[in-house]
Amino acid sequence: MRRLKCIIETERLIIRNVAEYDAEALLKIDCDEQVKKYYPTFDGENDDADAHMEHVMDIIEYYHEVAEESLLFDEKHPVHTFLSAVCLKDTGEVIGKLGFDRHGLINEWGLSWCFLSGHTRKGYATEAVMAAADYYLGIFLSLDYLWASIREDNIASFKVAQKSGYKLIEKRLEFKADITDYHDIGEYFNGLNSAVDFGWYYFQKVRKQ
Repeated sequence: MRRLKCIIETERLIIRNVAEYDAEALLKIDCDEQVKKYYPTFDGENDDADAHMEHVMDIIEYYHEVAEESLLFDEKHPVHTFLSAVCLKDTGEVIGKLGFDRHGLINEWGLSWCFLSGHTRKGYATEAVMAAADYYLGIFLSLDYLWASIREDNIASFKVAQKSGYKLIEKRLEFKADITDYHDIGEYFNGLNSAVDFGWYYFQKVRKQ
């Protein structure tokens, strides 16, 4: 097993491990209206600020355990994931977060991202995603590509993926892993096909030869 320390520097950004002092910044990201639209973290009916902060602290503690115990590479561990804070180089302000994880169903490693709405349309997301994707593909030689899954109505992230070197592969439907019966699966997808928002765009970024 290898221990992963994510410290990446770009022209305007620093991408590093999350720390306990990032709690308020991460909570702010999770509560950002634009972020919640595509990546809802909290129950909309639960406005308990203390509960939200406790949830964020639990997440930070978990990622510390992953980094310290090298569980990212432990095949016996049920969850494989890593979280980084994206900071402005000149001020240190945390403006976004990047997730690096393995999709259990399809056994693929992917990158996800969330940024504060006040720091969008400035190229920060593209700068961070491009650098992080190249970093992971560079140190994990066993990976031929990274994937990204983007909701079909998330135009901003669609453009970030394209500008960061990802190529659109196909459009997919969300699937619940707990459905195993043949007829139940058919009914589930029929229901998705009749829904308004059900599709996800699946991207891949291939290792440079």
